[in-house]
Amino acid sequence: MSEIGIETDVNNFIATKLAIASDEIAELTNKSQKELDDIGGVEGAKEKL
Repeated sequence: MSEIGIETDVNNFIATKLAIASDEIAELTNKSQKELDDIGGVEGAKEKL
């Protein structure tokens, strides 16, 4: 296998992992925002604490 082929495989692997992580971060951000909205925003969260 050539170095270029290995480098391409590694780059594709990293790009795939970054895309998955980005999707997971977006999903968690949306979930957190929904939960904040459900309890009345930051002020609602402070009151619950």
